[in-house]
Amino acid sequence: MYKENLSRILKTQSINDKNVEYYVTKYPEFNKSYEFKPISTNVKPYQYSKAMKTADAGSSLIEIAKELDGKIIKHTNMGIDKIILWYIQFRPKTVLITLWDKYEPNHQIFDFLFKNGNIYHIKHITMTDNAAKALIYQLYADTKLYNDIESIEKKVYNDLEWKKSKVITVVVYEPIEMSAEIVRIKVSKKLGKDPGYAHINTEYYQTIEHGRIYFCQNSLRFLEEQLLEKHINGSLRRSRILIATFKNWMIHKVRQKYWDRFMFIGSAILFSYGLRNITDLDVYIDNEDNDLPKTISKNLIDDNKKLYYVEASVKYTESWKPHWNTWSTEWAKLFGAKNFRSVVFNQKYHYYYMGLKFIILNAEVQRRLVRQRPRSYCDLIKINQYLHHNIVLPPLPDKIVKYMPIENWKEELKPEDGDVEVLENSGEVKYYIPLDKDRYYSVMQWFMKTRYQDEMEVEEIKRCLEPKIVKIRIKK
Repeated sequence: MYKENLSRILKTQSINDKNVEYYVTKYPEFNKSYEFKPISTNVKPYQYSKAMKTADAGSSLIEIAKELDGKIIKHTNMGIDKIILWYIQFRPKTVLITLWDKYEPNHQIFDFLFKNGNIYHIKHITMTDNAAKALIYQLYADTKLYNDIESIEKKVYNDLEWKKSKVITVVVYEPIEMSAEIVRIKVSKKLGKDPGYAHINTEYYQTIEHGRIYFCQNSLRFLEEQLLEKHINGSLRRSRILIATFKNWMIHKVRQKYWDRFMFIGSAILFSYGLRNITDLDVYIDNEDNDLPKTISKNLIDDNKKLYYVEASVKYTESWKPHWNTWSTEWAKLFGAKNFRSVVFNQKYHYYYMGLKFIILNAEVQRRLVRQRPRSYCDLIKINQYLHHNIVLPPLPDKIVKYMPIENWKEELKPEDGDVEVLENSGEVKYYIPLDKDRYYSVMQWFMKTRYQDEMEVEEIKRCLEPKIVKIRIKK
């Protein structure tokens, strides 16, 4: 009966019996706790460099960490973020204290905290009201509090008295004897606030997930842009179910040491921003060293075992498309990365949402600019419209690119089909066919209607692709 209800909700008959138990349908969908284990417990308080030596972080970060050993870190930059985010994975009793105002390190509250535990880091973050709402949603996602826009806005504007922006204080803390709940009450009281003022997580996995927000600049930028009201709208429920289900599946089926190799690409990024539902769930899993356990790749790829909507890209497996050998690096270079491994492991090229890793929006923008498919143009138009970007859209091409395995080339391609280029490295043929522009615009119109519920006329779509002339006034 549950599978039947699930099929009805998701409008599919493709649900695998072996995976039914992992589907998450109750609202809020990310209300799922789990156990997160420390990498090791042999790193003592304030031993940042010892933790970093296991991170393959490079000599520069290890040297910075050595200078910080034994100290409370009171300044911040991307390097510090990486050090803290890695260090907390060795200290299972650490919590993150969020104070909804700016408190300098010499404030009396830190004397109280220092007497009762270890303060590792104090970070100040300037945050707009939009970011605050998106943050509240994630901080309380595994509770039944603040999971609708009305309660979130009441929390932000009424309880926390947010204006356009304010500075918050985040403290990485390890209480020695007091529970997190007691710390929260005492901290709030000493600040002369309501007992519920300070936010302190109570579970270790929350320390990690919330840390991935606070100590990743792209995660904080994402909060600023997320269209939260659209994102938690009922129309995107299907995507929330599918992504929450994948997270639940990964937690139970994949060893924790491999989780950080998983990164969402494709329409999942647009969903996270609140733009539209996902089509399939595209997941890139780093396997550059060919050391990913075969059971993981089989569970991701085998039709008899996989989640029906997941499209995984794993090198050295049958899921790997040959042209990805060159395209993945070409794509990475379009947005400044050296290769795709750096995209997975360098914070400059990804962000976290609900504890999961997503490739940065600019990566998807660059891919769509190159692809020039009908849905790519539609996505770019909507990114400009809703997120107020100024992406210059290229005119429709005269020809479009197709790929085909070399072994099928002679059988299926004819000279009149267009230009042909043999790609020996990828084992494919790249060929070009003339573009039917009227049909292209028609497909774009259909995509706008079905994916974005926007009844755009073809002429309106054409105007979105017209070159914008910018007039510059020169002072005489």
